[in-house]
Amino acid sequence: MLVCRINVLISCPEITTCEYEVFMRHKIGSIHWYCATCNIKSMELLRLVFGLQNRLQKAEHELDSMKRDTFEKKFESEHLAVRDDM
Repeated sequence: MLVCRINVLISCPEITTCEYEVFMRHKIGSIHWYCATCNIKSMELLRLVFGLQNRLQKAEHELDSMKRDTFEKKFESEHLAVRDDM
């Protein structure tokens, strides 16, 4: 799969005509190639995505913790209210 931003890769100086033809014949899509410029940008994008995944997991963990705390406080409050009624 040619994932470079340059759509006309045959004109890219970093890829030979033979290499281009191999990419074009490959049907499975497991060959990934980036020119040097796009490779740098793709790595930056991957770092951002992984960073966002980590932040999302942390936020989800914190949200779960807040839900547990809220449930526990609500339970304690209801338990105290029942004890007061006795």
